[in-house]
Amino acid sequence: MELYKKEEYYKIIGLCMEVHNVLGGGLLESVYKEALEIEFTNHKIPFRREKEFIYRLQRLYLKQKVLCRFCCLRQHYFRSESNKNVSG
Repeated sequence: MELYKKEEYYKIIGLCMEVHNVLGGGLLESVYKEALEIEFTNHKIPFRREKEFIYRLQRLYLKQKVLCRFCCLRQHYFRSESNKNVSG
């Protein structure tokens, strides 16, 4: 199976990895979010932060919602998380 919009995915993931490599691990999530905002802006990648998704089943809207940390290029959705318990 071929990855749709492969170059865009690689660019976004590469910037995320670069932010992590430069800042290191164990910081607050807000630090990574701010750094990613700067990187996406510098690389002219359109994004929105804290986008909320509401799901619908047939004609009914579900009460449960999902908060996406970043929405890039109107298609790539992901969460930024910091985890102090990662060993490696």
